[in-house]
Amino acid sequence: MERIKRAVKFQNIDTGNALGIFWGIVLLINILSYVSLIRYGDNFIGVRVSESANINELNVRLISIAASNIIPILIFLIICCYELYYEYFPIAISFSVTRKDFYKAAIITNLLLAFVFAVIQTAFMKIDMLLISSLGKYPMTNFEIFNISADSSLLVIFSLFLDFLAFMSLLNLLSALNYKLGFKLWIILGVLISLTPSFLRISLSRIIENIFFTRINPSNAVAAAAIIILFYLAAYYVTINTNIKNKMS
Repeated sequence: MERIKRAVKFQNIDTGNALGIFWGIVLLINILSYVSLIRYGDNFIGVRVSESANINELNVRLISIAASNIIPILIFLIICCYELYYEYFPIAISFSVTRKDFYKAAIITNLLLAFVFAVIQTAFMKIDMLLISSLGKYPMTNFEIFNISADSSLLVIFSLFLDFLAFMSLLNLLSALNYKLGFKLWIILGVLISLTPSFLRISLSRIIENIFFTRINPSNAVAAAAIIILFYLAAYYVTINTNIKNKMS
């Protein structure tokens, strides 16, 4: 247990600073977008997610500035997953951390990141809804997997946490395979995708839609949990059978 704690601490040695910088930049961009919205109205310059809707027989524009944070969050999580293998994995092994302990620490790190991002993003979106309304605009509240206005903060946090963790479980597997196989991974994936029958592609597309773009319910929550476990088990097998590289591939 002590070895896992040390591995978690090592993997997250720079995480606090990275999170502070990331959310500081996101907050600044959001604030500048609100200022622009105040000044220029619906034609403001800034980040946003928007859509048209009919309210009281009027066609209006629904706006959410905070919802646009999702894309940079996903990019940050991608970087974190790849950094675990390309930066921390070789150093951890060189300091006699076992592959099993490294991987257990990686899962803990993924869980912590998914939870922290879910909590912060939920707070941003709740505040965003109030700010947009206070400015006399129509806030976008329905995001398919949850309704930021009607649903409790706990449900929103859980929904985002599950989606972030599912995303990270896939990226964790990809980064482990990428570290092990190098560029050959993308050739293999390209061949597999090209040979996959159309009905399997459609089925996979429906599974992804059911997990990431459908309101959380017991059935798709269980499905998401099963996929998360499957991806982490596959990545575990890859990790414990991976040799350290002298340089990035």
